[in-house]
Amino acid sequence: MSFFHLRCITTSEHFLCSKMSKMSSFLSMPSFEEKVSEDVALKKRSCLKKYISKVFKESSVTVVSSILCTVDNRRKAFRTIVLLICLTGFLYQCITFLGYAFQYPTNLDIDIQKPEFLEVPAYTFCNDNGIVKSKYCAKYPDHCILADESICRRYPRHCTVNKTLVPKKEYYFVDLNITLDDVKELGQNLTEFLVRSNGFNYAEVEGPFVRSKDYFDGSRLGCYSINTLLDSPKDARMVPRQDLIKVPTSVFTFDLQPEEIFVPGDRAGILFSVHSPFIGVNPFERGIFMKAGRTYKIYVRMEQEILLPLPYTTNCLNYTEEWLKRNKTGPRSKEMCVHKCLLQAFKACYNCSPSLVMYPNNERICSSADLEENCADEEILKFYACSGKCKDDCSRFKYIFDVQERYEREKNDPTETMEESGHISVEIYLDDTEIIRLQHKPQYRDVELFSYIGGFIGVWLGVSLVEVMDLLEASCRIFTYVFRKRNTK
Repeated sequence: MSFFHLRCITTSEHFLCSKMSKMSSFLSMPSFEEKVSEDVALKKRSCLKKYISKVFKESSVTVVSSILCTVDNRRKAFRTIVLLICLTGFLYQCITFLGYAFQYPTNLDIDIQKPEFLEVPAYTFCNDNGIVKSKYCAKYPDHCILADESICRRYPRHCTVNKTLVPKKEYYFVDLNITLDDVKELGQNLTEFLVRSNGFNYAEVEGPFVRSKDYFDGSRLGCYSINTLLDSPKDARMVPRQDLIKVPTSVFTFDLQPEEIFVPGDRAGILFSVHSPFIGVNPFERGIFMKAGRTYKIYVRMEQEILLPLPYTTNCLNYTEEWLKRNKTGPRSKEMCVHKCLLQAFKACYNCSPSLVMYPNNERICSSADLEENCADEEILKFYACSGKCKDDCSRFKYIFDVQERYEREKNDPTETMEESGHISVEIYLDDTEIIRLQHKPQYRDVELFSYIGGFIGVWLGVSLVEVMDLLEASCRIFTYVFRKRNTK
């Protein structure tokens, strides 16, 4: 092919490429409709910007209006940076404060009150000599022997004119597995044990029930309670204040029958506990050991603690309200709620009740053989789920007492000491001069939260409540303007 023909082809290709380039550039150019739509969008944004600027210039929010009115771009940028810094500081301090406030902290207020009526406490007492010697030897004569001369010489109470029976040494710890029926049969009768009770009658005494000196292998003894309302529809017993003459609220006299001590050499005594009517206690843990031949005066003073329910950290439960919802049945304190859950767990696992459970029940007392079996994991989980619902009581009384011990002779027979007769006298006095009230209150109330947030706004942004309302009005105007423009398309 000649040079002329090549040139022609090249020239024609160049011409064709040029035409295609022009055509593609023409096709890539925006159409008339696109230009119109872009112009309309720019015009709308410009109008919206002018309207927003107009609204904020008319606003009383000086921070924003001063930025918009500034002509110098450098000053406008500086003021914008200052506004952003202050806004960041305000948000940081506000979020930090609200994070603490929404933990719902409380303050503890201490108040002293002098009520017209006082709540009478409950009393639980146990004879430290759980088994009466003569009753045991009458039922199990082969477990007893005649007291020899050494016993009679060291412990004359165990011997009369004729030598009496005493248990053999291998039966000294027979009370480790004693049952409630054994307590009723071999223990001291209530009328023999409690010979005087001023303020209560025998019908109000509950028991006997079994309490243990140790949770697992301690001696089991029969105990009684007065004025306990663990699972009762009755309200707490109240007495009026005594302004002039202080007289005991309750007086008890106990006869321990020292000649009936089961183990020779043991000392006669009782365990006595003063506590809230709504809880059960084990006097061997929370009681006073009282010796025969003494008079005890117990001066009781009360403290009331008031907690707050959720969302506050005290997270209490009003057991009185729950008790009323259940038609005045069920536990009325956290302690008894937990013990009820424990009773249900042992009943499901072993079909018995351990002596450590304080909640009233008629179940058989668990023996060591019963507890050798393993409880199912499902029942253990049920117990934890049940006890987890037992929260602190929103209002509870604490009983604090001082004890005065005094040695006395028998008033009816001054020649005989109370120790020889085996008597113990107990007098209960309520210190009604004042009740210390510990009340948890919210650290921040709604009005205080409002004041704190307002202070943060004033410090960081210099904005008043009027300006905040003006800012809300401006925001509403802008929103209305945008909404109307969209509807007029």
